[in-house]
Amino acid sequence: MLRVYEHVMAFRGRKGMPVPCFCRWMPRVSLTIPRDPVTYSRNPWGCRTQHGPATRIRSSNTQKLYRAEQVSSQFFDQLNPAMDSITTPNFLKSQSFWNISEVVHMTLQHADEPTLASCARVNKTLSKHALDLLYHECFDFIQVLTLLCPVELRQDGITLDFVEALEPSHWARFERYRSRIRSLIVDIRPQALSSGSIAELLATAPRGQAIFPSLTSLQWNEMEYDDTQLVISLFHEKIKFASLTVTGHAAPNWLVLDRLIRQSPHLRTLHYWNLEESESSPKPSESILQAFESLKFLWAALLSPKLVTPEMMKVLSRKPDLKVLWTSFLGPDQSHHLLPKPPTITSSGAFSCLADISIDSALLLETPDILNAGPQLTSLHIELLGMDRTHSLLSLVSKRCTNLRSLSVIFEKDVEPPTPFTMDTIEPILVLKALETLVIESSTPPVLSDQDIEKITISFPGIRHIEICPRAIGLMHGPCPTLACLVSLAKNCRKLISFGIYLNAASIPHHTPLIQDQYTFPSGFRTMHVLCSTIADSYMVADYLASRFPANAKVSLSRYSQQLRSVSHPIDILYSPVESDKGMDHTSILFRDKWQKTSRILAILRYTREVLASQRKENETLRKQFGSVGH
Repeated sequence: MLRVYEHVMAFRGRKGMPVPCFCRWMPRVSLTIPRDPVTYSRNPWGCRTQHGPATRIRSSNTQKLYRAEQVSSQFFDQLNPAMDSITTPNFLKSQSFWNISEVVHMTLQHADEPTLASCARVNKTLSKHALDLLYHECFDFIQVLTLLCPVELRQDGITLDFVEALEPSHWARFERYRSRIRSLIVDIRPQALSSGSIAELLATAPRGQAIFPSLTSLQWNEMEYDDTQLVISLFHEKIKFASLTVTGHAAPNWLVLDRLIRQSPHLRTLHYWNLEESESSPKPSESILQAFESLKFLWAALLSPKLVTPEMMKVLSRKPDLKVLWTSFLGPDQSHHLLPKPPTITSSGAFSCLADISIDSALLLETPDILNAGPQLTSLHIELLGMDRTHSLLSLVSKRCTNLRSLSVIFEKDVEPPTPFTMDTIEPILVLKALETLVIESSTPPVLSDQDIEKITISFPGIRHIEICPRAIGLMHGPCPTLACLVSLAKNCRKLISFGIYLNAASIPHHTPLIQDQYTFPSGFRTMHVLCSTIADSYMVADYLASRFPANAKVSLSRYSQQLRSVSHPIDILYSPVESDKGMDHTSILFRDKWQKTSRILAILRYTREVLASQRKENETLRKQFGSVGH
C-alpha cells in the first residue's frame, strides 16, 4: 500500500494532478523536530542530500525549510520500515508532499499534540494545519480566553479578572485562535469570570460576531445563573449540536433555551436538562413552544420531563426528521453494540420517523401516538412509575413496535414497586423476535421459574444482552430461577454476550466438565451480571460456571446496568459503589461478598478453563471421528 502511495505521489506530483485521499490508514506518529543544521550536496535528481552535522546555518528561512523536510522524512520513515528500500527521489517525499494541502492535513490528523505544537512553529503553511487540529475541540474555556488576555485571581479567591483592559489589538490577535474552534465542551464549571470581566468581554467583542464564529457544537454541563450571559453570547446560526444542563437559579429560567433556539435555527441535536427539577418547576411558556416550532431540521431531542408537556409533544410530533426523543434521565447505551439500521419504511402521521425513544410510562400512556413509528422504532426505554398498567403497556409495545432491537423497562430509582415481575407481565413482549438487548430492572426479585426462563430464551434466539432484575435486593417472594436455567441460555441464545438474572444459586446442578455439548456458552460470551442474589458455596458455584463459560468470561458485580447511560453525568456516579452497604440488609451483604469471592475464584481458574476448553474440543473431534467410523 505504501509503495503504491509513493508512486501515485510521484506521478501525480509531476503532472499537477490531485492525489487520492487514502491516508487515513496511517498510524499516529510522534516526531522529534531536529534543531542542529547539517551540510548538503546535490544528488542526481537535483535534491539536497544530507552528509552530516556542520556549523549552524544562520538563515532562518533555510532552517525552516530544513526542519520541514525533516518532518516529512520522519513521517514517511516511521509509517513503514519498507520506506528505507524505496528509491523515490527525496524531493517527491518532501516538496510534493507539502504542496498538497489535503494530504498534509490528513497526515497531521494522526500526529499527537506535542508534534502538532512543534509543527505549528515550522512555517506558515504547516502552522495553519497544525493550529486547525490543535484548537478544533476545546475543553478548557478559561484557558482559551487567556489567549485573548491573561487573567488573574481576585482577592476573593473565587473569580477571575483580565489583567489588562481589552482593546481591538487583543481581539485581532485572538482571531487566529477563536475562528478555529469548532467544538466547546465544559464538563466542570470553570472558575467564573467576574461580572465586570464578562461585561468587558461582551462589550469589546467584534460587533455582529459571536465569540467563536465557527462553533458548531456546544456542550455546557451544570450551567448556573452567573453563566447565563456568557453562554448566550456563544449562540449563533452555525451551531448544530447544543447540550445544556442547568442547575440552581438558572433551572427555571427559560431565557437561555429560548435564545438558543432563536439564535441557532439550524440545530440538529438539542439536549436541555434541568438537574433540579421538582413539582413546583414552571412549565414552558408559549414563546418556547413557538421557538420549537421554528426548528425545521431537528434530528434528536433530549428534554427535561417538565419541558415535555402535551402541547410540546404535539409540536415535536410534526418534526419530519426527528429520530431520537428522550424525556427520561436514563436510556439505552448503544455504544456497547451497534444496532442495525432501521428499515427504510415510509410512514406518515405523528412521530413517523422516530427510531430511539426514552420515556416514562405516564407520558407514554398519555401520548400513545409516539409509537406510531412502528417498524421504524428500534430502541425503546420505558421508566415505569407503577405496576398497575405494565401488562397493557407492554402489550401496546409488542403490537406497534415489531422491529425493536433494544428494550429496557425499569422502575424509577427511588420508587419501590409494589409487586415483582412475573411471567404474565413479561409474556406480551415474547413476540418481539428481533430483540438483541432486553433489560428489565427492579429492586424486587422476580417471580419466575427455570421453565419461564427457558420460554424467554426460546423466544429471543438472536439476543445478545439480557438482564432480568439481576440487582434485586431482598428475599424471594415465590419461584426463582436456579443455576440450571443457564443450560437454557447456553442452548438457545448462541449469540449471547452478557446476561444477568436474579438466581437462587444455593443448589448446584450435576455437570460433566470435559464433555463438549450444545449447552456450553458460545465463545463470544463475556459477562454474567450479579449483585446479591442467593448463593451458598462460592467454590461450588465457581466450579459450575467454569464448566459452562468460555475461558475469558467473568462474573461482574454492579449497581446499574451496563446497557444504560445517563443524559448528563456518567452513570457510575449516580449509584453507590458495589462495596457500599447502602440499601442492603445483613443477608444481602453476605450474598454480595460470596459473589465477589466467586468472581475472584473464576478469574484464578482462567488457565484451568483454557485447558478444559481445549480438552472439550479434542473430545468433540474424537467423538466425530469415531462416530463416522461407526456409520
